[in-house]
Amino acid sequence: MITITRALPLCMGLFVVVAAFGSPANLLVDPSFELNPLDTLVNIATTPLTKGVWGAENGVIVSGIQPDFVSPYDGTKMLCMADDGLSYTQTFQFTDVSAYASLIDSGKALATACGYFDTGDFAPGAGIGYIILHFAVADAWPLTDGSATNSLTLDSNPFTWQYLDVSAVIPVGVRYIGTEVLYNNASLAGHNGYVDATCLNVVPEPGSIGLLATAAGSALLMRRRRR
Repeated sequence: MITITRALPLCMGLFVVVAAFGSPANLLVDPSFELNPLDTLVNIATTPLTKGVWGAENGVIVSGIQPDFVSPYDGTKMLCMADDGLSYTQTFQFTDVSAYASLIDSGKALATACGYFDTGDFAPGAGIGYIILHFAVADAWPLTDGSATNSLTLDSNPFTWQYLDVSAVIPVGVRYIGTEVLYNNASLAGHNGYVDATCLNVVPEPGSIGLLATAAGSALLMRRRRR
């Protein structure tokens, strides 16, 4: 079972590592839905997985302020997800993380997914938004090597976007991550839910970063003593 943890703010001791390795890259393509058209979930989940493309079960990319008073959080566009009559309406993007194979196979790789969620003024109650990390060894659907989930019950104000993230240590052997955003359709009650400004990062998990920071600090101290 994968333990869900909140992403922690960097402490002072980690700035040496950040300076050495740089800020974590956002691995999602078109994280704010500005550049590319949506594909379907069925299309992108066909083996081999289509990487770097958003695939929606029942969603569209919209621009500007909407009739239910929601406007994009970041840029000029956002993902609009509609009730499809099932339990959830969901959108995926798959990412090849084989470039992080050494870190992942050390058991010290932390994945964090994030995004901003909002529901419209006409929704009778607060929507429930979810963000999920899915892990897989094989380049195929379904992604069966574990997952981590976090959810948020939104307020009823269409003018406030609410942040949600989820983090988990990546299982050894994983080479592909599916980032999923979704809404509980019962909470939408036939109305729309929106997502914007998403992210996926892979970094050393906090314990191993602390060791790196200690090692880097020791190296700096040694250099000062030699001088």
